[in-house]
Amino acid sequence: MRPVLLLGLAAVAEATCLGGQCASGVSDDGDSSALLQVKGACPPKDDAPVFGSPLSGYHNVTIWVYHQAMVELGFKVKKVVFAYEHAILYPMFLGKGGEDVCEAEGCPEYCAKAGLGYKSPCVDFVVDSNVPVNHATWLKPYTDQFDVMGTAFESQYIALFAPDYTGWQTMYDAANNPPNKSPKIYGWQSGSGDGCDTLYCPKCGTQGYITGAPFVAEGNTVNWTYEAFPCTDFKHEIGSRLKNREEFLVLMWTPQVFAEVFPQLVPLDMSPFWNKPNVGKAQVRKDSRHKFTDKALAVLGAVFIGSQGVKQMDAWSHGFNLSQGEYPYGGGSKGGSKGGKGSEGHHPLCPSESWDSNCALEAAELWIKRNKDHGKDQPPGVWPTFFW
Repeated sequence: MRPVLLLGLAAVAEATCLGGQCASGVSDDGDSSALLQVKGACPPKDDAPVFGSPLSGYHNVTIWVYHQAMVELGFKVKKVVFAYEHAILYPMFLGKGGEDVCEAEGCPEYCAKAGLGYKSPCVDFVVDSNVPVNHATWLKPYTDQFDVMGTAFESQYIALFAPDYTGWQTMYDAANNPPNKSPKIYGWQSGSGDGCDTLYCPKCGTQGYITGAPFVAEGNTVNWTYEAFPCTDFKHEIGSRLKNREEFLVLMWTPQVFAEVFPQLVPLDMSPFWNKPNVGKAQVRKDSRHKFTDKALAVLGAVFIGSQGVKQMDAWSHGFNLSQGEYPYGGGSKGGSKGGKGSEGHHPLCPSESWDSNCALEAAELWIKRNKDHGKDQPPGVWPTFFW
């Protein structure tokens, strides 16, 4: 333990720690060990933690719920980093890895780009990480560097989804019973430059069944083909096919916006190709714990949104499924459709909404509002319990 000079006691006595961890002074008995405990609960004023989230709309709405919990607690967060893909964000968090996509280990140039200086690690807390499967690529080799300390939601997985009227229950039901001579699996374009950063999915393209067995194989009477629409057109294209009761498949994951917009799309049993279980977890880097008060860590560990809540937020963040009175900017001509097809029912929560940039903070604020207490005649909300 570092020695503490008596000269520093006055500063400790005057310290006020956001989040209510430090009162305004010295313990009644003047015990120096008590002072040390108080000081240990108070991060230096210039050492506020940085929060991070991998690039994708559903990750981004989640991190803002955690940020707003700190705002309500009165605990300062230095910055929220949410614009970088998984292969960059996780090295920024760990200070390790990333050499395949960055100029140096830990991606320090992206720390600098985020205004955090040319150093790594530069992110202290990350949510949500889909483990033990999808994000293990970037996290599992370095589990000695961080602690898993909370759960944002209970389930995430990539799968093929089918209209409920098809009656298909497994992927083999569809593969072995093609509905026509040109059966289709649909998705959306979310690569670099596609204008679809909020639906970025680094693992979706690795699902071998899209171009292999059982959908593409010798002996099939008909092979299935994959077609990806621009994000701006996906809602209209899928909506039209559902309206016409066409039989098709969609490659996507849940929780995310289209799983909420199209509830009639149901996941198929993907055995033996499941990429689950995945749980949305929160992590803090071990050497960053000193930046948090005990109460801040307790609240971060207590926050739970749930997969349905994250799915709803992602839809709201793109202006869909909002109740009248919850959208301030009207809708129809920009944002979620961005000039493409299918703007009906679109009411953006913020003027900058697009498929590259969702209204993540505003959606998080709406989820918090809906989950607060609303009077004695209403069911209690879960939000206040995170602070107990």
